[in-house]
Amino acid sequence: MRKPKGSSLATKVHAEVKHMIALRKQTPALSRGSFTLLKTKSEKDFAYIREYEGQKYLIIHNLDSKKRVEEIDV
Repeated sequence: MRKPKGSSLATKVHAEVKHMIALRKQTPALSRGSFTLLKTKSEKDFAYIREYEGQKYLIIHNLDSKKRVEEIDV
């Protein structure tokens, strides 16, 4: 997560969402093309693959408040 000015959770979340929106606008594969949901071993993880025009991205969201290590079969 980026370190925005201010330290409130709302400020941090807002800065991170702005960053993700900008990244999505710059990277067509993140908003177009195929979407493949991946099975994870924990409900605290959400993983998928986005693919478009030869670009392929593995996206893994950690929904826990702690850093975690997870194995995902691709």
